[in-house]
Amino acid sequence: MKIDQEIYQDALTIYVKVFLHAPVTWIHYDQMIRACSSIAANIAEGIGRRRDDAPTTKLGYYQNFLLIARGSAFETFAWLDIGLYDKTFEKEIVKDIQDLLGRLNALLEQELKPREK
Repeated sequence: MKIDQEIYQDALTIYVKVFLHAPVTWIHYDQMIRACSSIAANIAEGIGRRRDDAPTTKLGYYQNFLLIARGSAFETFAWLDIGLYDKTFEKEIVKDIQDLLGRLNALLEQELKPREK
């Protein structure tokens, strides 16, 4: 369960950093906030629905929600690139958040690997 907490905490940290640095007046603000908040929300839902014996696809519920969270992390990464390009974000802020996204992605990949039964 420790890895769940680590993944969830990283997702919350990403959300807080984006929330603190994204100007409300930015045209893409709403989409960026939805994407990064979706990371933590899907991780939490996956943890809450964890039942490897009741898959919705070939993946269990937990892994399915982690996969959705991973997609939202990639979307957040892209919004940061866009914000850097249009000079909404400073380079250091983008690097800091993208480094956290990279760490989170590595943890998600670890959890998404097939497990021996």
